[in-house]
Formats: sequence, structure tokens, C-alpha cells
Amino acid sequence: MIVCDIKFNRIGLYGWSTCNDPNYDNRVFVKLEEIEDRLLDVHGALDIDPNIVNTKVREFQEFLRNKITSNPDTKINDLIIDYEL
Repeated sequence: MIVCDIKFNRIGLYGWSTCNDPNYDNRVFVKLEEIEDRLLDVHGALDIDPNIVNTKVREFQEFLRNKITSNPDTKINDLIIDYEL
């Protein structure tokens, strides 16, 4: 776990945030599960390349960072996470 990063509204760039934004945390968790399901559907559990997983998670992190920085007046718990796989 990481410490909250206030500069990016507490997005953990390389780990899970432990901040107190339950709606945001739940939405991020749901999207991470969707990413996982999609990767398993496409690659299978035994054949998935860790580099692919790393790339997909980093793409999602970058999406979150951009979403938050482009919506500075939106409370983090109200942020819509409309990430498309």
C-alpha cells in the first residue's frame, strides 16, 4: 500500500490508495476487476504475459490521473470512471 498523493487527488501511481474515498475506491476496484476479466478472457490464466498486465494497469492509472487533473472541481467520490477496455 502507498501513502495518499494529494497532488493527484490521492491516486496511487504504483499501488492501491488507502485514502478515505469509498465511492472512488469501489469504482476503481470494479474497473480493475473488469480489466482482469478481460485479460483472462483474451489470454487465459496460464498464458498471460505479466508485461501485458503491467501495461494495462498503467494505462488505467494514466486514465485516472488525466481524468482527475482535467476535472479539478469534481470531488473524487463523484468522479465518473468511464474507462473503456
